[in-house]
Amino acid sequence: MGILIVDDDDDVRSIMELLIRNDGHRDVVTAESAEKLFSLLARSTEMHFDLIFLDVTMPNIDGIQSCREIRKDVRYRTVPIVMTTARVDMKTIEAAFDSGATDYLTKPIKTPDLLACVRAKLKLKAELDMRDLLQSEFSSRFQQFGTLAESLS
Repeated sequence: MGILIVDDDDDVRSIMELLIRNDGHRDVVTAESAEKLFSLLARSTEMHFDLIFLDVTMPNIDGIQSCREIRKDVRYRTVPIVMTTARVDMKTIEAAFDSGATDYLTKPIKTPDLLACVRAKLKLKAELDMRDLLQSEFSSRFQQFGTLAESLS
């Protein structure tokens, strides 16, 4: 499952990527800005992300604005977005969740917290994907049943 880490701090990106890769996740991509994030998301045929870590405080477009934009894209409506920041004021936390964030980790991020978050969010994403698949299958079969019922009457 693809993981995207967006943070303007090179050290934070590198450490998070290293920790996540050392936990066995190979499909990890990093971006240093919201602009790079949107460029990566636009390349939908080449890659898809199942978990996004998004720094709140970045130049130009901050993480909260970025989260709102990501949620507008139907492909990323159910992708867990975890906001990361050293800011712990209630106004920022509320704004993050209002923008569509799934969770919030405070910096400095502790390794056990990061890895537990990755595991939990990827499990959540897998379950959401399964739900969507089952709903699609159910809808398809229901339509087939309706067509069959119409032909019999």
